[in-house]
Amino acid sequence: MDQMEDLQQKLNQSLVTVRQAVDISANIKAANNPGSSSMVTAEWENFLKQFFSYVKKKSNETGHNLIAGISWSKIRP
Repeated sequence: MDQMEDLQQKLNQSLVTVRQAVDISANIKAANNPGSSSMVTAEWENFLKQFFSYVKKKSNETGHNLIAGISWSKIRP
């Protein structure tokens, strides 16, 4: 397997996991348990913070901005 195929496979696997996390999050919020909604929000904030921090770290280490070139308008639903 070449590196592009490996990248595609990893991203597809990650998407499956993220979709599962979204489904779990939606179920938790739908249950309307006191405090659960804010806890779900905090978990997502932590996840996104770690994700973007790691991307920034790798970008700085390699000198290649991994976010550059992504059109945010194209990825919005």
